[in-house]
Amino acid sequence: MGNLKELLGLQKKLDNKVRLFSEKPITTLALAKALIHEVIELEDEFNWKWWEKAKFVDYNKVEGELIDIFFFFLSICNNLNLNEERLIKLYKKKYKINLKRLSDGGR
Repeated sequence: MGNLKELLGLQKKLDNKVRLFSEKPITTLALAKALIHEVIELEDEFNWKWWEKAKFVDYNKVEGELIDIFFFFLSICNNLNLNEERLIKLYKKKYKINLKRLSDGGR
């Protein structure tokens, strides 16, 4: 079973190959925009348009969009030099804040 450190490393290798073919620098802003558009593609897989006839939700496509989102998330982390340990520390810190918000009635 893999871990976050391994996935960050694999993503770094992929990003380095992508940079060889990119005519523009791959900035954190560009990666954030790409991540946002992947989230929009994920949204489009669901029946959120109340004015249209409901369609079948293809969960294989949903999973694919989630992985695309994760790819860009990992790229952003690598661009910002966020390693596994730092990510886990930041996650746990925010987790505690969110738990406290819930115990305070959602504030």
